[in-house]
Amino acid sequence: MLLGIYRKKAKQQIELENFKKLIGNFDILHFDTKSSFIASKIIADLISEGREINAMDCMVAGTMLSKNCHDIVTRNKEHFQRIKGIGVEVY
Repeated sequence: MLLGIYRKKAKQQIELENFKKLIGNFDILHFDTKSSFIASKIIADLISEGREINAMDCMVAGTMLSKNCHDIVTRNKEHFQRIKGIGVEVY
């Protein structure tokens, strides 16, 4: 989201302030050692199945699963639906 805001020229400051207000209501899940082990296992399994996705998506999924979060809202249904234990909602 921030990339999109920074790429905009018009109303950038207003959009940044609105985004800060929005994320102030979120719990932020941190990538930690447990997350890295889970993410590495995910990508290793997907590579061995010939269904590899990018490492960043695996890091997101590893972080989610390490925190017992099992559902994601994303536009990237194709990648996240390959990960066992993750439910995907598309927007």
